[in-house]
Amino acid sequence: MYCPLVSLIIPVYNTDKYLETCLKSIINQTYKNIEIIVIDDGSTDFSAAICDVYRDKDSRIQVIHQPNQGIGASRNHGLDCVHGDYMLFVDSDDYIETTLVEKAVACLQKEKYDVIFFGYDEITNHGIKNSVMNFDTSFDIRTIQEYVLVDRITNFLWNKMYRSELWEKLRFPVGFQYEDLFIHPSLFLRVRTFTIVPDILYHYNRLNDSSITGKNNEFSSWGRYNKFLAYEEHERVSKLFSYKEGEEWAISRCIHEGIKSLYIDYHSVRCLSKQERQDVLDYLKTHKSTRISFKYKLLQLMSKYFLTGLKIYSHIRYFQVKAKKIRER
Repeated sequence: MYCPLVSLIIPVYNTDKYLETCLKSIINQTYKNIEIIVIDDGSTDFSAAICDVYRDKDSRIQVIHQPNQGIGASRNHGLDCVHGDYMLFVDSDDYIETTLVEKAVACLQKEKYDVIFFGYDEITNHGIKNSVMNFDTSFDIRTIQEYVLVDRITNFLWNKMYRSELWEKLRFPVGFQYEDLFIHPSLFLRVRTFTIVPDILYHYNRLNDSSITGKNNEFSSWGRYNKFLAYEEHERVSKLFSYKEGEEWAISRCIHEGIKSLYIDYHSVRCLSKQERQDVLDYLKTHKSTRISFKYKLLQLMSKYFLTGLKIYSHIRYFQVKAKKIRER
C-alpha cells in the first residue's frame, strides 16, 4: 500500500479565535503519516502561544515564528520546509474534515496524480453553502488548465492536494494579496493528471472580517490593485498557452479591477502609490474589451479623459456602501 508523507502548510496571523479548531482538525487526521508546518507571521494576539502549545502536544508539528511579512512569504517559508511527497494548504481560520488526507491518499493507490481536488463548503452569516464542481474526471487536462485560466475552477489553494514536485522553483509573490489567484495559472501549466474526491472535506470560514475576502476589505484599492496584477498574470499565461478566450477574459477582468482600484483609491485606507496608479491608467489606455458593461466602458473613458468624473463616482459609491452598512446593523 502506498503511504506517502503528506505535508500540511498552515500560515497564521492573528487568528486566535479560530486557530485551535483548525489545528485540532489537522492533528486528528485519520491518516497519520503527515508533517504539519505552521508559520506564525508575527501575530500580535495569542496565536503564537497557541501554535507553541500544539507543537508541544504533537511531535509532527513544526512551528516557525517570523516577523510579519505577509501570507505569500509565510507560504514560501512553508514550501521551503516541505519533505512530503504530497502537500496541501490550510488557512488558519478554516478547518478540515479528519478524513481529508486519508481520502486523498486513497486516490493515489490507483495513480500518482499531480492534483487531487476535493469539495468544500463556505461558512457565512447566512448559513453554510456547499461548493458545486462544474467539471469531472472525464475532462482532459487542457480543459482543466483553460478552466483555471478563466476562473471556472476556483483559484483557491486549499481545496486541492498537490504533488510536491509541482512547486519546485515556484514561489508566491511577496507583499501581495490574491497570491493564489496569481500563482495558479503557472502552477497548472505543470499539471498532467488529476482526480476528484467529491466529498465536502474543507470548511472555508467567511466569518473572519479581517481576511482578504472579509467584508472589511471590500473598499480597499490595494486589494483591487492586487487582483488587477493577478489577472495580468492570467493574461500573460493565456498568451503563452495560446488560449485566446482566456486572454480576452483576463483583459476584461484587468479593466474591471483596474477601474475599481482607481475610484476606490479616493476613500481607501491604504492608497496606491503614484507608480501603481499610473500602471493602471496606462493599462486602461492601451486595452479594451467588449466583455465589460456599459457602466465600466463609461468609467474607462473617464479614466482616460475625465478623472474628475471618476472621483465624483467614487464619492457616490462610497456613501452608498456606508448607507448599506448602516441599514444592515
